[in-house]
Amino acid sequence: MLLNDAAHAWNNEVRSKALNLGWMVWEQAVRNQRQHEPSLVLLRGDRLILAYLRTGRPRAMPSTERFAEIPGVEVYVWRPPDWTSVLVTLLGDGRPGDPDGTQR
Repeated sequence: MLLNDAAHAWNNEVRSKALNLGWMVWEQAVRNQRQHEPSLVLLRGDRLILAYLRTGRPRAMPSTERFAEIPGVEVYVWRPPDWTSVLVTLLGDGRPGDPDGTQR
C-alpha cells in the first residue's frame, strides 16, 4: 500500500521528532506498508514503542492484542491531532507514574 501525501508527511514528522530525541527508528518500506503492522518501531534505552500512524478517515483500529502480553512493549495508535500525546510519550521515560507510562 502506498502512502498518500498526508500519511507520508505524518510519518516523516513523527520519525524526525523521534530521531531528534535520540530514538532508534525502524519503519516499513514505503512500498510495503501494511495496515496490520506498526508504522514505526522506536527504541531508546529499555523502551520499545510500536507506533501505528493513521491519517484520513477513521478505519478499523489495528489489532494490537498480539503485543499486549509482551512486558515492556508500548503500543500506540497516533493521528495528527494526537501530536501533544506523541511528544509527551517520546519525551518521557515510560516509568509507571509518568504521564506516558500507560499504553494508549
